[in-house]
Amino acid sequence: MKMVIAMFRPERLQAVKDALSETPVHGMTITHVTGRGEQMGITFTNRVGSFKVDELEKVKVEIAVEDDDLVDQVIDAIQDAAYTGNPGDGRIFVLPIERSIKIRNRGARRLFHRGRGRGLPSPILYYNQKLTVPMYFRALDALRTKEKVSG
Repeated sequence: MKMVIAMFRPERLQAVKDALSETPVHGMTITHVTGRGEQMGITFTNRVGSFKVDELEKVKVEIAVEDDDLVDQVIDAIQDAAYTGNPGDGRIFVLPIERSIKIRNRGARRLFHRGRGRGLPSPILYYNQKLTVPMYFRALDALRTKEKVSG
């Protein structure tokens, strides 16, 4: 599981959201931020004089991508939509996510990539059957060691 963090021009936000809607990844967090990078701001000059704005407005979009194979697809979609060809187009960062816990499940932990495609059941299955969290982890341990679990 990876976290894709993109910072780009605010006027490109709608184009990026439209491009991301065409990928299988739909959830995102959008934050309006200010800062500066290599560009070091903009200098404005008029009849009175010049002044420098060194913190520029940007948009920060954070996307948790569960499937590592989709990360490049998400990056390509953001790059294509946010590109203007001018300095200050933005930056994309990719970070690993150690684990993710859904608050709604009240403590039921979901292990990403460990259970996927390896014969381990979905934690949501156990949660929906009203089994307790300790029983779920006993079941996971049993599946890993191929033992039979009694409830």
